[in-house]
Amino acid sequence: MGDGLPHAEQQSALGHCIQLRNTWQLDERLRSIVLDLSLARRAAELLGAPGLQLYSDLLVVREPGGPDDDWHLDAVRMPVPGDAVVAAYIPLSPASAGEGSLDLLVGSHLLPECSEFKLHRATTLKRIRGRLVRSGLPLLQASPVPGDVTFITGNVFHRVRQSALKVPSVTLWVYYFLAGQTLIRPKNPFQALERERHFAEVAVGRPVLTPLTPLVCGKWVSARASG
Repeated sequence: MGDGLPHAEQQSALGHCIQLRNTWQLDERLRSIVLDLSLARRAAELLGAPGLQLYSDLLVVREPGGPDDDWHLDAVRMPVPGDAVVAAYIPLSPASAGEGSLDLLVGSHLLPECSEFKLHRATTLKRIRGRLVRSGLPLLQASPVPGDVTFITGNVFHRVRQSALKVPSVTLWVYYFLAGQTLIRPKNPFQALERERHFAEVAVGRPVLTPLTPLVCGKWVSARASG
């Protein structure tokens, strides 16, 4: 196990699901997935990165009958540049064909809405949702099952739609970031909380290097200047 303290929490804002973070610290089977070298190498290839560090994992257990996710960006919560982040979406529970999906807006990482997206402002969310609908970007709907892996960069708008199954669904997200990346100054309350809870020992502008963010593949690169 790593030296960092494991962290597990239930997100009160998402009453229909439970989210457990850094499960690789708690369970050897999940550890084997989260630190899998072939998985990390594939993510590095897609990001065009010479090396990747683990940012965190997130195990999500969704109760049946809950609402669909809204369109969102993962990177808005992370105090590292969004274009340096890639996530692997891995379903762990059975799914029936055509029920439940992972939706992605292809090309949405190029929209100016990425820089405007602020989770804590309802008016901003409503305006951006409208822009996304009018953007005409292709909608990619995937219905991954256990054994599938879907990779998503941090600045791509996506959502998870609820399955019609009457049993809970379980998925694992594994988040990576470009090795040697530096901590940015938090730009919203979520990034500030993330830094306080998980990277308090890392100064702004310094490489994000903790026991919970090991190098998982490739090599270190020169740290990027932070904003």
